Amino acid sequence: FRTLVEQADNVQLYKYVVHMVSHSFGKTATFMPKPIFGDNASAMHTHQSLWNGNSNILYDENDKLAQFSQTGRYYIGGILSHASALCAISNPTTNSYKRLVPGFEAPTNVCWGLANRSAAIRVPMYNRNIEKNKRLEYRVPDPTANIYLLEAALLLAGLDGIKNKIDPGDPIEENVYKLSAEKKREYKIGSLPVSLKGALNALKSDSGFLEDVFTKDFIDVYTELKYREYVAFAQTPTAWEISMYADA
Repeated sequence: FRTLVEQADNVQLYKYVVHMVSHSFGKTATFMPKPIFGDNASAMHTHQSLWNGNSNILYDENDKLAQFSQTGRYYIGGILSHASALCAISNPTTNSYKRLVPGFEAPTNVCWGLANRSAAIRVPMYNRNIEKNKRLEYRVPDPTANIYLLEAALLLAGLDGIKNKIDPGDPIEENVYKLSAEKKREYKIGSLPVSLKGALNALKSDSGFLEDVFTKDFIDVYTELKYREYVAFAQTPTAWEISMYADA
């Protein structure tokens, strides 16, 4: 556990060391979310706790379900309510959405659970009665995210949830991947964007929660640059497309 900037620095240092050590052995390391078809994808699950001095605000020893506070629930509610817009920062490349595909292990459903690895957010339940360990895990981000932007955006989304008392509802303990569309509607489980364009569209319509820290100019320039990436990707034939359609 570290503060936001310290932990972001650690992530950058880790990636740098992996790249350099690989290079020294004549290898190339990649942090692309989905570099190889048919193989597991790479994620950047992000664990968060919220502290006031020496007190973990997410912890409530009297909560029988998960020793998780109501303030913590509001924090989760904020992240889930802004999850689509957050994808523009947490999953910022066209390759990101080759990982976020329904039916596989990557989370695509906007819900939370207790130790439920099919939910976008889970509350780890390894130990009870340990205040410092109480945290949430956001399972959506991938390693192409700028960790500094990601941490700030998640914090702002969570704080918006606390400010506006956005309750995420009851935790989902079923395997979300196996739920029918009808059940998902009953549980009010939404879906993440299926493309970078979808994420950027969501950010354009839902950026107010960021603007205390991210200036409007920054958000406008960021989305414009990312739209250019999407357009270039959308116009570029791939080897798979050529193999499928060249003789059509």
